[in-house]
Amino acid sequence: MTILLIAEARSGSTNLAKWLKKSLPDFNLLNEPFNFRSSDFVGNNRIIDYTKDNIISEKYFFNESLINDMIEKSDIVFCLKRERLVDQLESYIVAHKTNNWYDEYNPQDIYENIEGLSEEIKKFVDSKKQLSDFVKENNIKTFTYENLYYENGIQDLKTFLNIKTDVPFPYGKKYRKDINKKTVI
Repeated sequence: MTILLIAEARSGSTNLAKWLKKSLPDFNLLNEPFNFRSSDFVGNNRIIDYTKDNIISEKYFFNESLINDMIEKSDIVFCLKRERLVDQLESYIVAHKTNNWYDEYNPQDIYENIEGLSEEIKKFVDSKKQLSDFVKENNIKTFTYENLYYENGIQDLKTFLNIKTDVPFPYGKKYRKDINKKTVI
């Protein structure tokens, strides 16, 4: 069985994928297997063994043909998006400019890295819109960062995936060091 998580960047998908792996220990976790920077990179041949039990977490960023191919080969497909665009953009700005995609960051980092990113921000927002349209067109079940991380949406996800687990969620920690923040965008 293959579970495919299609996600926006900076939506909590890495944390969610790790939680899924802990909850389904017999599954292989492939986090961004087509990103050469990923430790789970499968190579340019793009071969994944779909006969095994896999959890695949893949970012949607103008890669619709790749995503469609993965959907065809997966048993369960769902999407993770983020509703609060400003929070998501702040996280993306820091990650993009500092190449710090998986560690904590200070809010001050946003101030220091926002200059010269207007085109990259536009591209990010366009991708977010494209994913939203793609999800609607393909009727893909969608969960949100806000619902999973601030409400009890994890119960809905467990029901959707038909899994029983006592692994606490979220697994890990938030990247932004302060929770009560003021936006800079």
